[in-house]
Amino acid sequence: MKRLLVAVAAVSLPMMIVAGSGAATSFSSSKSNIYREFPGTRLVTASAALSRPNETQIVFTTSPTGDFILTQFCTNPVTGGMLLAAVRLGGIAQTNPGNLCYNFQPGFIMPQGSAITCATSAFAEIGSHFCTIAGLFRE
Repeated sequence: MKRLLVAVAAVSLPMMIVAGSGAATSFSSSKSNIYREFPGTRLVTASAALSRPNETQIVFTTSPTGDFILTQFCTNPVTGGMLLAAVRLGGIAQTNPGNLCYNFQPGFIMPQGSAITCATSAFAEIGSHFCTIAGLFRE
């Protein structure tokens, strides 16, 4: 009986090593594997222009299906900062002179079918302002 177990182990071990080594090299090392790990994922960026105090603009509306993961929010310098919010979620982040960009790591999952907005404060100067977001959408 002991000889049989040794023989089975001697034959099985090389087969398991070969099978495991094939699985370990199944990913391409020449380019990013992000799309293999997250099939159906694409990068989304959107911007809105604002020009006066107490102004709100829709930057992006999330899909009613799938997942949108917010990864970044940036603005130009604006007095009073700029508020990023989402319908059914509320305020997410507000910029200030020392912090014009927020990086959400690993990401902030947004509600489905929700408008993402940027708003200037009552102290914003009249002029040309922008609000930009970036994220990943997965169907």
